[in-house]
Amino acid sequence: MKPLIQCLLGLGALCFSWFSFLSEPGAGYPPGGLEESEVFVDTCFADTSICPGDTIYVAGQAIAAPGTYLFTSDLPPECAGVLVLDVFERNTYENRLDITLCHGENARFGVYTFGRTGYYEIRLPARNGCDTIIYLNLVVSDMGYPSFQTQPDDGSGNGSIDLAISGDGLFFEWSNGATTEDIDGLEAGRYEVVITNADSCRLTRNIEVKKLERFAVPNTFTPNGDGINDYFNLLASEGVPRVLTFQVFNRWGQMVYDNENPEKGWDGGFNGEPQVADTYFYRIQVQRQIGPEEVLSFQGDVVLLR
Repeated sequence: MKPLIQCLLGLGALCFSWFSFLSEPGAGYPPGGLEESEVFVDTCFADTSICPGDTIYVAGQAIAAPGTYLFTSDLPPECAGVLVLDVFERNTYENRLDITLCHGENARFGVYTFGRTGYYEIRLPARNGCDTIIYLNLVVSDMGYPSFQTQPDDGSGNGSIDLAISGDGLFFEWSNGATTEDIDGLEAGRYEVVITNADSCRLTRNIEVKKLERFAVPNTFTPNGDGINDYFNLLASEGVPRVLTFQVFNRWGQMVYDNENPEKGWDGGFNGEPQVADTYFYRIQVQRQIGPEEVLSFQGDVVLLR
């Protein structure tokens, strides 16, 4: 009699076996006429599968490739004879990708995010138990940061922008319609440029062309405390001037003011006493802050009126 039994190998094995009786029925042995039998397992058959690149261990042997393997030792008790194991390789998915991104963009695969130039091997779990493998060649197209120099407009529309940026195949779109890297003949104001490179990456910058700083010195002032024209000071067309020297002298050459109050200027007094209505002489040096870095000098006379 040869019944079919299952071997509990964890591999889905089927075993062929037979029973051999140790005593004939009714022979009086063993006492009481009971029958004893011994199971002899001849051959077990099993199958399993592996993912590419994986290794499994059966009966102390490493298996890393599909095929049919025969084992005769170190088997589970249920298969004390011979185990025939068929190993199959499950399908896996491999793909090689070449991706170009713009600066600030990211490539995402599952829970992984990549934003730097490099070569990556990405493993993602698949439903069949094998990893999906992606070989990613990632290039980040970075135009860098453009630098620029501007020249202010002196009021005649002669401002300019000198732009500098590295890269090939660059295309420029300015808000005034220009398509060159540098532009001139500009009035004071803000200008936007959109830079596109050969990988269709775009970079936007806003650049301001300022008005050239101009200065003026009043020829009279009236320090009478009415809040109108009470101080004598240098006037600037843009912001607050950077005054280096500001001195005022009376007609006898005595210095009555030496830039003691830079924010407001001379209030017409000296040593706490109001000075008489008269003509005074000034010497002023100022550093230009908008436009060419240069020191400008002014000298002349101003009339103090009471």
